[in-house]
Amino acid sequence: MNLVAEPARTVLALLRSGELSAAEVHEAVAARLAAVEPVINAVPLRVAHPPAGLPITVKDVLDVAGLPTTFGSLCSAYPYAPPPPAPCSEHAPCSEHAGASPTAALCSEHIYASPAVCSAYTYASPHDRGVARTSDPLVRRLESRGMAVIGKTNVPEFLSGAETTNDLFGPTRNPWDPALTCGASSGGAAASVASGTSWLAHGEDTAGSIRIPAAFCGVVGLRTTPGLVPTAPTADPVPGFTVHGPIARDVDDALLMLRAMSPSPLVGSPPSGSPPLAELSPTDPPLAGTSPTGTSPTGTSPTGTSPPAEPPPSEPSLRRIGYSPDLGGRVPIDPSIAAVCARVMAGFGDRVSLAEPAVDGWHEACLVLLAHRAAVLHGPRVDRCGDRLGAGIRAEVEAGRSLTTKQLAGAWEVQAAARNAARPGSSDVRTAARGAAGPGLFDVHDAARPGLFDVHDVIVTPAFGVLPWQPPADLATVAASWPLMTVATMAGCPALVVPCGVNEGGLPVALQLIGPPGSDVALLHLGREIEQLRTMPDLPLSRVPTPL
Repeated sequence: MNLVAEPARTVLALLRSGELSAAEVHEAVAARLAAVEPVINAVPLRVAHPPAGLPITVKDVLDVAGLPTTFGSLCSAYPYAPPPPAPCSEHAPCSEHAGASPTAALCSEHIYASPAVCSAYTYASPHDRGVARTSDPLVRRLESRGMAVIGKTNVPEFLSGAETTNDLFGPTRNPWDPALTCGASSGGAAASVASGTSWLAHGEDTAGSIRIPAAFCGVVGLRTTPGLVPTAPTADPVPGFTVHGPIARDVDDALLMLRAMSPSPLVGSPPSGSPPLAELSPTDPPLAGTSPTGTSPTGTSPTGTSPPAEPPPSEPSLRRIGYSPDLGGRVPIDPSIAAVCARVMAGFGDRVSLAEPAVDGWHEACLVLLAHRAAVLHGPRVDRCGDRLGAGIRAEVEAGRSLTTKQLAGAWEVQAAARNAARPGSSDVRTAARGAAGPGLFDVHDAARPGLFDVHDVIVTPAFGVLPWQPPADLATVAASWPLMTVATMAGCPALVVPCGVNEGGLPVALQLIGPPGSDVALLHLGREIEQLRTMPDLPLSRVPTPL
């Protein structure tokens, strides 16, 4: 058995039955890391002795006790970039930086795959500056439910840009073709899952950061409803923009990860909510799910085999599917992507009709709020570090600082209208509100717009308009596809990316499913239907990538 190619739920079943030991699981992961990481470079920060459990990765934006939180930057802040440490008196200098002062190897409790970290994070103790003393509540939640964090995945510097690369760890490459990008900013997370170095990954999504890498790497990624997966409080000035969610190889594994991430029972979950992973049945669908009647399926699975998927509901809760092949002409779509998506959507028959969502101005407003967010979160860091920070994050901060009060106020109004439009039955609500409030700004942004889900239960689009490219990116081409991502961000909706096939060149193509707030599990049910309709080759879980 190629253990790393098995679904997470299969490995869970083997661990629970005792047929597989935690040591065997971690040995398989270590061997796979050794084989692919020199080329893929998805997990540059690793734990030397991870606890027993199902191996997962965490994006390098959350604290994991004993590891630095770098945000992919030589000037990362904990809370700000610490002064250079004194040379370590207890450990020998790193062989690659022996003449550079001050450098010393990290203590033996931790393994770093990239020598670049030696010059930036060389601390003799995990309790020194730059190394997290405690884990984020989300990380602790995952570990309490049987997940074993084996490392942290690579990101672009402070999540800026279209590619997962930085001066600290270098680029993360696409497991399907290492010459191509894996997208950003959860590129390391998606590449780790696709290449077989972890079964499940934590991702973070603001304006496509889970969904674009998932599409490019041929895996499943879910932008969750804001608030479903909480973390430690942040100073984010745009609440609800950034969410945390699962990245997995298929929908059932994503469902497993989502239930472990959520502190509260998912809609339709058993009354026990989210117990430790050891107490969960890998076939509870396999861990969470909502049938149209609100009941949770049950069942058993023979040990050592991939548990059977839950039968598709006879009457899907997201029955009326609105397919928008190019967001109403707003986004150019590569013809090979359009062809693959259309073939799969045809399999839904009369459940599908054309959708042209009324989202004029949403993307432009999102860009304003993203720039404002960058200025607030990273402005002090730019002032402190100057050109030691990359050009991307400096440009975002500059754009945010140049905004006028009128621009920002207009963007907030558009966001409020977008959130309102995402409420099922929102047209009726807005009609009543207009009658009570009279004419005003509400009418300018909202009155003439139908709700996103007035006619359809779910909006489906191609996940992205272009295929993975060979770096560097043509930023204008990439930006033209970005409006596909910002609809869900502005509306506060969950959005699921599911691979739906490959183009004639063998590169993965994916669909994006956008549902009303709170429809996360229903989206996963629909995603399972797509998996049954598609023709998809296996992920590159056995392939050893050729160095460039």
